[in-house]
Amino acid sequence: MSKSPIEVSVGSQVCVVQSIQYVAAGDRWVFTGWDGGRPQDLCLTIGGPGSYRAVFVREVLVQVRSALASQRRSMWVRPGVPLRLEVPAAVAIGEDTRYGFVEWSEGETPFQPANTIIPLAPATPEVKWVKEFRVEATGPQGVSIYGPGWYADGADAIIQAPALIGGPSAGQRSKFSGWENVGTPRILASMESPTASVKVTGPWKLNAVYQPQVYVQARTPVGVLKKEWVTVGADVALETPAIIESVPDRDRYVFQKWTGMAGLVSPKISGTADQPVNVDAVYEHQFKVGVAAPYGSSGAGWYKQSATATVTVPPAVEKFFFLQDVFVEFAGYGKAPTMSLVVGEPVDLTALYRREVNLKVLALLVILPLGVAGLLAGDWRLRRKLGQGVLGPKRRSMGRGGGADHLAGDVETNE
Repeated sequence: MSKSPIEVSVGSQVCVVQSIQYVAAGDRWVFTGWDGGRPQDLCLTIGGPGSYRAVFVREVLVQVRSALASQRRSMWVRPGVPLRLEVPAAVAIGEDTRYGFVEWSEGETPFQPANTIIPLAPATPEVKWVKEFRVEATGPQGVSIYGPGWYADGADAIIQAPALIGGPSAGQRSKFSGWENVGTPRILASMESPTASVKVTGPWKLNAVYQPQVYVQARTPVGVLKKEWVTVGADVALETPAIIESVPDRDRYVFQKWTGMAGLVSPKISGTADQPVNVDAVYEHQFKVGVAAPYGSSGAGWYKQSATATVTVPPAVEKFFFLQDVFVEFAGYGKAPTMSLVVGEPVDLTALYRREVNLKVLALLVILPLGVAGLLAGDWRLRRKLGQGVLGPKRRSMGRGGGADHLAGDVETNE
């Protein structure tokens, strides 16, 4: 660049040798024209006396550096003038891979894609990027999964699915069972936790797998037999004791049926879980009616609550000779040998007997020997009379008063 001023004659032609004068790498002066509104041509004809000045402006080179070739650029700008630089927030290089903006090396807003710098000298601002991969996570329709999106290469991705999701009706739900990969090659082994933490080294496609469950609950008079969620299709077995003894040999419950599902009459049932189960074991409350009777009884045993029990014992039992044991009472309950009572608790009956003389037998013992003796005596007299009158010898006797004949003895005749 020639130094000024220089003197020239009117009518002479003055030219700027070069429109751009480089003074250093990235630093230059650029001809913009002649002052005073004169033509912008490099050459000017001097039309008369005066001062003529070629106008140059300084420019510095700004080079934007980037690992992505598509985002590299350079420009000459005037020093001290604010320069707006802007890049995309992300640059896609595939369906599941991209470069995400990180920061500028300098400027007023270095952490935003749009930035402003004020270069005073040649500048090389750099925009930095990070490689990112898409992490996709899906699940059943209507299920919200936290964490899918873009992650930097090498970052840890936290993906979280609901542990449980409600079913179409009460007693139905689905429980998270694990993660599975979508597509090939397989990247991630199945994990059972609904919260997955994975190292992102490439695109991920995950699917949350759920197992449908139904609620099974069964109750008995003494408490809950089963109360849990069961996977649909699993085998379910319910078994309750046929007899539950509250007080051994006195108070018990006897199984009758299950309510809540039709046709269940066995204390042990089994099947495949395909719907919610809500059943109650129905028991009959029974009490023991015990009878302590020395000569046996009828009616003792188990009775359901509020049933009527009828108990009978022998009213009298003959003993040896003329003695007998006669029923007195059921201790504390009644004096009849047959009694009925409404069973509301365990009952123990004791039959009490008293030993007495059996007057009927005694009378027989007295009258029978007398009768036998009378019969024997009568038979003897009869035989005596018959022996004297029929079988004895005839004798004739002559009384003093005459000669009449008669049979001796007391034998009566029919003449």
